[in-house]
Amino acid sequence: MDQSTVDFLDSLEEKEDKDIIPIDEKSVEESLAEPELEPAVVDGDNLLPPRADDPAFMGTEETEYDYDEDRRYRLALEDENALLEKIDSFETEEELEEFYAETSANFAKGETEEGGIRTPVDWLISQLPTEHVLKFGMHLNKFGAMTVDNLEGSLNALQEFSPSTFDVLDSVITGKYSNAENPEDLTSFIMDGLGAAGEFAETLPALNQVRAVVDVALSRGVRGTAGGLTRQVIKENKQLDKIRKTKTAGGASLASSEVAQIARDKAAGIAAKNKDVSDALIVDFQNQSGKIISKTVNGHLVIDPQLVREAGKEVTREMAELEGGLPTRLYRGNDFLTAPILQPDKHDALVAATSDLQKKFPTIFDNDRPLVDNMFDLIVSKELEVDAQDFVDILDEYGMSFEDYALSIVSSASEAGTILGKWSQIRRSKVSKLGEEAIDKNVGNGRRYIMRVENVRRGGLVSQIATAARNLTSGAIRMPLESVGNLMDEAIYAMQNGGIAAAGSKLVTGQTWKDSFAGFKYIFSRPDVAKDYTDLILRQPELKAQFNAMFNNLNEIQKITGRGEGGIFDTTLSAAEDFVDFLNTPNRWQEHLMRRGVFFSELQRLARREYGIDLMEVLQDGGLKGLINNASNSVSKKPNAPSFISLVDDATKKALDITYAKQPDIDIFKDATNFITRNGLTVIMPFPRFMFNSMELMGQFGAGASIPLSKALMKVATGGKAFKGPLTAKDRQRISRNLLGWGAVGAAYWWRTSEDAPADSEMIPIGDREKGEGAVLNTTAIYPMAQFLYLGEQTKRIIEGDFSAKFDEREFVELFTGSNFRAGVGDSLIDQVAEIASGGDFLAGEKAGTKAGELVGNFLTTTVVPFAQVIDIERAAGVRGTEFKEVAEDPNLNFWGAFGDGVMKKFRQRGMFLSPEEEAALPSKQYAGFYGGKDRLYPTAKFLGATITNAPSEDFEYLARLGLDWRVLGSKSGVPSIKNFEIGFLNDKVIPQVVETAKAREKQLIEKYYNEAPDITREEFTEREYVINKLRLETKEKINFYKKYMREASVTAGTPYVRSLNKWRRVPKDLRISTQTYFVEYQKRLPDPLNKEDLDKLTEFSKIVADLNRP
Repeated sequence: MDQSTVDFLDSLEEKEDKDIIPIDEKSVEESLAEPELEPAVVDGDNLLPPRADDPAFMGTEETEYDYDEDRRYRLALEDENALLEKIDSFETEEELEEFYAETSANFAKGETEEGGIRTPVDWLISQLPTEHVLKFGMHLNKFGAMTVDNLEGSLNALQEFSPSTFDVLDSVITGKYSNAENPEDLTSFIMDGLGAAGEFAETLPALNQVRAVVDVALSRGVRGTAGGLTRQVIKENKQLDKIRKTKTAGGASLASSEVAQIARDKAAGIAAKNKDVSDALIVDFQNQSGKIISKTVNGHLVIDPQLVREAGKEVTREMAELEGGLPTRLYRGNDFLTAPILQPDKHDALVAATSDLQKKFPTIFDNDRPLVDNMFDLIVSKELEVDAQDFVDILDEYGMSFEDYALSIVSSASEAGTILGKWSQIRRSKVSKLGEEAIDKNVGNGRRYIMRVENVRRGGLVSQIATAARNLTSGAIRMPLESVGNLMDEAIYAMQNGGIAAAGSKLVTGQTWKDSFAGFKYIFSRPDVAKDYTDLILRQPELKAQFNAMFNNLNEIQKITGRGEGGIFDTTLSAAEDFVDFLNTPNRWQEHLMRRGVFFSELQRLARREYGIDLMEVLQDGGLKGLINNASNSVSKKPNAPSFISLVDDATKKALDITYAKQPDIDIFKDATNFITRNGLTVIMPFPRFMFNSMELMGQFGAGASIPLSKALMKVATGGKAFKGPLTAKDRQRISRNLLGWGAVGAAYWWRTSEDAPADSEMIPIGDREKGEGAVLNTTAIYPMAQFLYLGEQTKRIIEGDFSAKFDEREFVELFTGSNFRAGVGDSLIDQVAEIASGGDFLAGEKAGTKAGELVGNFLTTTVVPFAQVIDIERAAGVRGTEFKEVAEDPNLNFWGAFGDGVMKKFRQRGMFLSPEEEAALPSKQYAGFYGGKDRLYPTAKFLGATITNAPSEDFEYLARLGLDWRVLGSKSGVPSIKNFEIGFLNDKVIPQVVETAKAREKQLIEKYYNEAPDITREEFTEREYVINKLRLETKEKINFYKKYMREASVTAGTPYVRSLNKWRRVPKDLRISTQTYFVEYQKRLPDPLNKEDLDKLTEFSKIVADLNRP
């Protein structure tokens, strides 16, 4: 139930009344505190310092003390006059007696600040004639106000005569650290110390309760101002002024409450003069529902709160069951919009609105039919042309929504449907367009359990602090693009409505730039402002769908999948969910930070464009409910302007888009996302929504404008019959993102063609290589930086004629789908299993076991991702080494042994099951081109989402630019120790020599290109194309030549068993299978793959078999 202005202050701490608009997560002290103005810094730490003109920074002004003689006494007189005027306004003795009875009853029930009746004296006062108590109380109030005014006057005179004496007295009374600023504050301090709260009358308990009776009477709508009655009310007035001046969400919340109170007061005044309408509404409800909710007082029906509570429970239950339930659009929040007549605070509004409608349409009510039937006809009759906007405005004037009114006059769900069908314009404006989470609520228990366990695992995958930091970085990369996109959107919107001149005007208007880039301020400079206003807006019951989409989606999914059903399984999983939820606190923080900043900035931009308003100012004026109700009382909107809820939808969707959490726009992507999520296929593809949203985004960056361009061509081709109307918001977004994408790729191309760019497009150099400080930042996990850098590199290759030779399909798929799934893994594993079943090469068992183990290990390690942070902490603290180690075991030819090694390999790669000492004892892992080994640099940066390693050698960079990367320079051996030996051999003996030769050959080819090559060669090929095309193949052949000798040398590496195994692995596959057959035939037994001697015999047999089958 909405509260009065005075009651609102009390509710700031208690937060018990959920229907008022709360100042979220702030105590009253915080709400009243003046904002601290942070100084703008220029040292680069704060990229976006607070703006001096930021309305959210407008603190309360320090006003000079100005003594106002007899102020309290004058205000007390105002209250007395208001009360006397109220008493004189009653036309009959019965009305006056009803007022006295209601005042006494409310006081007796405890509806006072002090909590109501507490002593026999209090009870005695409540039994005295209310008229005499009120008169006596008003005299006490004036006497108390006069007393306090005289005290302040004396202190003011003392300060004027001798300021130093006043300061001494101030220090003595208040204490050294609590000095009052002026006589008014010192007076308040003294009266507080006396326990009088500014009122002499309150020094006696009985007199205090007399004063409370007056307060109750004034709270019934006769007090024109909150000040004047008591010192407490004066203090509340000052607090209210402070909240208003701060221009914060607290002030907006207070303003909304005040506007609601004004509407209630206005409705109450009209209802008091139209008791016949009130009686008729109550009678009609009682006749329709069969429930008695009133009693008769002085000849009129008065709603009884106790009867209302009992009837409300029954009506809510019946409406839920009525004809299968009311349409879902009649829900608000978690509660039914039951008849407003069951909500006493809405009853006056209903009476007032009905009275206005009777005056506006007198003929429709000029009959003997029940009043609610006439009201029903008013909004469904085809003969009556009732303007929807006028109708909504009448309701909003009294704080009533269309749903409230509609449900007050329906007796069945079919009638509700009729109303909403007729008034579809209003209905559409009040219904969110956001789709619900794609979860089948009727899924079986088995699938629900699997989905729930899988969701716990997926939550763990993103629980690392590094993940939160990377996501925040990704958002920071998106924000400049989105901000410039906002500028483009404003220009295109203006152009299609006012021409090129209007677009140009938009682009040179400071407000356009401020609105377009406001997201930066609300994310990185004033997130508190975005949080408070976003929460204020989205916590309205009408915006429950948007709130859930932004902040509560996970909780809804958990409920659907069985959370809270009870049992051991539910208890266990609930604990796991809570633990993962706790671990995700950093990720959730950054996600909500981004969403709130984008949401509020986007809503401000749209509100200014569509309504021509400053949203923050409208909210400060208490216009939130009017906006939600789509009323024009406080905001004059353009014809056909979208509803406020539609704007909230758009802002919500953009906030979800920036964090890749919205449903994909393309239907096939949306269906694929739903299918994967519903069927537990997230085991293979953990985050389908991110994957498809990122693919959509890159598609828009790359070719988004092609869709609106195609529409435009079709429109021209069909003579304007197809694709009528202006560009949609989605079309404008496609165009702006396409232009931005080209610009970003252009910037990436410029970087990739610079001298400082490394060969690997995903790496960014850090430090000075010439000083031995060379390091690289891996951008693979920073979306969409890695994607733009990749496209910049491919653009460079296309221009240089080097695209086809270097393009890698697998790299492209993995980078742009955000998935590590490799298509060949499953097929390869199946092939190996088939070979085992057919009794072929027993090496297939080892290969299949390794592949299967790695697949299982990949999945199992995802369950311990949160604990990997412990390893990162050890590295950052220097407890664990930072060098990359070879953690894989040399294989044996046993399937299960290879399977176990494959599983453990994935854990050991993360540092699991290895103590720091055990890890240090492992051999260094060799990487092609890293002559001194590969090392993790700045391990602390991992918690900021940055993966930094030492840079590869300049020799490797040179070869990589020829297209000869680790795929060519690495080893294909399946034995880790042999692979390490071979790569080490390449680093020490081959790569330096090959590079030296290649550089010399490059100079020769350049001279040949200019001096010996025919003209047609220079016409068809650039210098680089000519040199690279020849040098790449020559250099690759030299590397392969050296590799042949390297493999022969590697036969001597490893243990005796490994050397024998390596020789056998080098035998061609078909020859191995045939040799095994000969072995069994002549040895009368199967070979033992774990026996060195058998492997040696097999190798010798293979030579004989090869000779026997040679033509």
